[in-house]
Formats: sequence, C-alpha cells, structure tokens
Amino acid sequence: MNPAKIIVLLAVSLFAFVPAIAGSTAAATPHPSIFHATTTAPAYVYTGENFSLYINCTYGWANYSVTVYTAGYNLTGISPTTTNHSLSPNSPYFKVNVVSPDAAQTLIIHVVATATVGGDYVVSNSTVLVNVLSPIVLHATLTNNGPVAIYNFTVMFYIDGTQVAEKTVPSLGPYGSENITMDLAYPSLSDGEHTISVKVSNSQVSATGNTAFYYGTPPNYDWIYYLAAAGIAFAILIILGGGKRKTKFSIPKWRKKKS
Repeated sequence: MNPAKIIVLLAVSLFAFVPAIAGSTAAATPHPSIFHATTTAPAYVYTGENFSLYINCTYGWANYSVTVYTAGYNLTGISPTTTNHSLSPNSPYFKVNVVSPDAAQTLIIHVVATATVGGDYVVSNSTVLVNVLSPIVLHATLTNNGPVAIYNFTVMFYIDGTQVAEKTVPSLGPYGSENITMDLAYPSLSDGEHTISVKVSNSQVSATGNTAFYYGTPPNYDWIYYLAAAGIAFAILIILGGGKRKTKFSIPKWRKKKS
C-alpha cells in the first residue's frame, strides 16, 4: 500500500478518538447535535506558504475553544509545530494561521471545537484536506522600448498555452526595465515537461521569460551510465587479460630427436 495512504488512514483513526478524549475531560455529557463548527481552508497551497484556517462555531454558547491537529507524511517546516489550542469566552469565530511544510503532500487538518453553557458541554468535529504543492516560479523581465512612461499594464503568464496568472504593473519609466516574480500553486499540472510563456497588454513593453521546465521528479537515467561503465570495464579486463596470456607451442612428435 502507498505510504501516504497508510498515514492518512492512521491519522483518520487517531482523530476518531479525539471526541472521546475531549468528552472525558468535561463534567457534563456533550450534546453534539445542537452545536456545529465548520472549518474553511484553501484547497491548494504551495510549500512554505502562509495560509489561514477559519473556524465558525454555533453562536450563543460560551467558553469556546478550538484545537487543531495536523497530520502528514513530512511536517518539516510547518508552523505551528505542535497542536494549536485557542480559547474565546464569547466569540464563536476563530482564525488560525498556518505555514505549510517544506514537502509537497496532502495535509489532514482536524479541528475539535467545544463550548459550554450552564452545565452543558458541547463538541463538534470537522476535517479538511489541504494539498501542498511545489510552487512554480513565474519570472519575467519587462522593458519599456519607448520614450514615454507606461502605466497600469498587465503581464500575463501561460503554461502550455493556458493562462494561469496575471499581474498589473503600476508604471514603467521611459526605456526602463523591471523584473517581476510570482509563485504559483497549479493543481492541475501533471508531472513532465512544460513551457511558460509571457505576454504584455501594451505593445510598447516587451517581456522575456519564456522557458521550459520539468514539473515533478525527473526520471533517473543514471542506471544507463552505470551499465555502460560496467560494460567498458569488463571489456578492458578482457583485453588486458588477453595481452598477458602466454602462448605455448608444442614440438611435433616427428620432430623430436630419438635418444
């Protein structure tokens, strides 16, 4: 089975016990049917990106709390690094800031929300998946080829002919140049070779930035070189061994002298 799937199953199994753990610490019986919390998160982020979780609980209770659990196969670089716990006496709305990990993967984020009123204790669980992607770096060098400044023009980026991003440049002086860079999380991009092209809405401005790149893990052909090296080494050994071999000549019996 895929290791990533195993981690997802283990994480879901772990989260299944969270309500029981939370309920055991309360003095009253929880009432999940009358209290709900929803968690909103971006579907896609890139590695190392700052993003936010928005948690909305049912209004009208008190002593709200949310606990955020995060699971993934490699959480290096994630922040916060430990389970996040937030409290609010009256507000049912929470915002939790997260920095995505350094490795591309699917994050499983489970949120346990609780509240109390009088002697009653309520709890709600929600789970979201966030796909962490390796960012695609879009870069362009813009040049104003005219004697007058250009204002509010648009730079458009394309991958394999499909527009994926754009940026408005406020101004570019006469004969001036400027570099722009954007990080893009592009979920529909398949592993393999792709091309980036750049266009500008104003014909007076030229742009360089067309490039080819490989998305994903490039295929490893090192085994071909190792095989070739082994073949060459074997051939050399045969040649050297043949050169050192001594040839023995036998004297025909009819040439041997009688004693």
